[in-house]
Amino acid sequence: LTSPIETAIRWHAMSRNLEVPVIHGKLDDRKTPLGELNWIFTAVTDSIAWECFSKEQFQLLCRQDLMVASLFRNYMLAQRCMSILGVSTQTIPSVSIQCKSHWLWSNWDLTLDRFFAGVSDENVDGFYSPFFSSHMTAFRECINGPQKLSKAPTQLPIILQVLLNQSKRKEALRLMCAFINISDWAVHAALSVGIFP
Repeated sequence: LTSPIETAIRWHAMSRNLEVPVIHGKLDDRKTPLGELNWIFTAVTDSIAWECFSKEQFQLLCRQDLMVASLFRNYMLAQRCMSILGVSTQTIPSVSIQCKSHWLWSNWDLTLDRFFAGVSDENVDGFYSPFFSSHMTAFRECINGPQKLSKAPTQLPIILQVLLNQSKRKEALRLMCAFINISDWAVHAALSVGIFP
């Protein structure tokens, strides 16, 4: 619950019989490998929570308090790892919805695969993941596709995270504007995911 990135890397190494690498950087510096992994982890877990929980539960667990949000994201990782070992997790008060098999976890696994490949190439300081670019493309295809959208794409919380990246902010703002122009429900979805700040 207190060190999710280190735990996720150790878990990934253990499940693939790899050596645990030294992770360079700082959690709050997105230009470092550790910061990039933390940023992707936040986007993945926020998106899973946003899709699995009611909007009220999402607001309570992921937006009202930074410490609760961080612990809950870390709990989601713990729930996933422990379930593989056949151990059930529990919260007080109880959170009955299980997020351990959500398809976005495979994106997290792919990110870690790329990280480990970078470590083996001894290029860990230059670690780059196409995670955000690929999800921006998927979001664009959802909102520009021939099908009329009736609900927000899974990637909406990811686009919110991209807005925090200065180099991709303009593109993310264009996508967000195109999304909220769809309908009133799109505006409400953007507000419920936490676009206020």
